[in-house]
Amino acid sequence: MRKHPYIIAILVATLLSVIVWLCVPKEYSAITKVSDEYKEVDLAIGMNSMTASIKEAMGGANTGLNDIETYHKLLKTEDFARHIAHVQVPGRHQTYGEYIATEDTIETNQDHIVYNYSEKQGTLIISFTDHNPLVASQMLDSVTVHLQDLVTDYRHKIAEAALENAKKEMTVAEQEYRVDT
Repeated sequence: MRKHPYIIAILVATLLSVIVWLCVPKEYSAITKVSDEYKEVDLAIGMNSMTASIKEAMGGANTGLNDIETYHKLLKTEDFARHIAHVQVPGRHQTYGEYIATEDTIETNQDHIVYNYSEKQGTLIISFTDHNPLVASQMLDSVTVHLQDLVTDYRHKIAEAALENAKKEMTVAEQEYRVDT
């Protein structure tokens, strides 16, 4: 054995790696990438990235929830995590909060939702981790759907407010026109 100490080292290393592998809990992550739709549209219609950047600098930039930078802030709110805790886990007949069965469900949900925002590329990478890969992918789908619903509802409210404002302006203009004639 003194002539071949590397055999003992290989066996010990293999045994230690198997022990560590068995002790570490397995976590799976489902990942999706969200990009800035306005910038993508600008590039798709033929604007080069410099022109799109100039448009952005001149005030054509997205604001509020239309800006992808705010999406990751929504992902870490307690309301968002609370909503995810009440989502039914498909095939399990229980909510995700019941599925993870911890004292602090909100904080655990926030820990499972991981994001990475790239300002340079204008993309947001969202991942959801869980011990079950099927649950991770289904919950990631729920996260993206809820994020999309929040953004859509916000845009709908903005459009409704703009419509109401336009109707009021039209009524005022019509009344002024009748008074003047």
